[in-house]
This record gives sequence, C-alpha cells and structure tokens, in this order.
Amino acid sequence: MPDPTIRSSRRDGFDVLTITGDVDLHTVEALSRVIADLLERAPRRLVIDLSRTGFIGSLGVGQLMALCVKIQKTRGATAVVCPAGNVREVLDRCRMEAITTLVESFDSVHERLGDA
Repeated sequence: MPDPTIRSSRRDGFDVLTITGDVDLHTVEALSRVIADLLERAPRRLVIDLSRTGFIGSLGVGQLMALCVKIQKTRGATAVVCPAGNVREVLDRCRMEAITTLVESFDSVHERLGDA
C-alpha cells in the first residue's frame, strides 16, 4: 500500500474524512491532527471513507469511534464507508456498527443518512 493520506473535504453535502493507505502506530498522530481540524468546523453530517484503507489498528479505530460519538452528541450524523475485507472485519470485531452506520459504498450513504 502506498504512503497513507488522510484528508478532509466536502462531497454531496457531507463532510468527508478520507483515509488511503494504512492507519497504524506511525500514522495515528496525523489522523489526530486532521480530526482536530475537522472538529473545529463542527460538521453535522460526516462520512468516514475507508474504502481505500488497507489496514487499521486499534488506536485508529478508537479515534474514529470517538469522532463519531462527538459528532452524534451534537445531533450530527455519521457513516463509515468500508467494503468487505480486512478493514471491515476489524470494524465488525470492534462493534463499530453499534456507534455508527457502516455502508459498502459512498452511494449508500444517501440511503442511510438522507440527502443534505
């Protein structure tokens, strides 16, 4: 997998946190910085796109879970795009679906969270 990239953007009325590559001990600090910047904007509808993430460790999963909870506490909505595979298995083991909506593709986000 190439060097990881972590970025936030807007797409179809949603704030989107896109993570490409691996989220491990070496990248969680960069993820923390992007999350802090994102929270300053107080997003109401956040999609975390893990469709191009090859690996995510427990620290990364914990950061994403905490992010979803913070947004939901302000009556926001969250979803995670994560197709079947290794990363989805990790999220399933961590019971991420108890915290947020898990979808296979970005197109499914509109069905689950509605239009902006």
